[in-house]
Amino acid sequence: MLKNTPRALARGSVFDKKVLKQQNNIPIMLSKLKKKLIDYWQSSGIIKDKKLIEAFKAVPREKFIHDGYLSEAYGDYPLPIGEGQTISQPTTVMLMTEALELKEGDKVLEVGAGSGYQAAIIAKIVGNKGKVITTEIIRELAKFAQKNIKSLKIKNAE
Repeated sequence: MLKNTPRALARGSVFDKKVLKQQNNIPIMLSKLKKKLIDYWQSSGIIKDKKLIEAFKAVPREKFIHDGYLSEAYGDYPLPIGEGQTISQPTTVMLMTEALELKEGDKVLEVGAGSGYQAAIIAKIVGNKGKVITTEIIRELAKFAQKNIKSLKIKNAE
């Protein structure tokens, strides 16, 4: 039984896609789902970096997906972002970012911007003295990422 794994959480009643789509108050629901993911990561010891948790809290994943998937923003699974690509599941983003051992002031080159979500998380961690340069070969996704980063007024990522 996968009771305490991210995949099991995605199948649990709070993360079940049918339940998510039935919710009326999206902002409150998203906040609760985001908190549940954070609680899971911390209680299981999967994510230990407090700066990374704070970055996750500060960057709204729902701003990096298409409106049709809004209610699924904090499901721990990938979501389509167009052009046959996906935004990675939150746990994957967190594990990859934690492995980088980022510090304030770091300069980062990201290859494959996608929706810009990973760049936004990294930008929060490296702070105003740091810089994130992200590249994307799919023109539509590059524009999508640029729009998303700009809409959140993230100035240290491009």
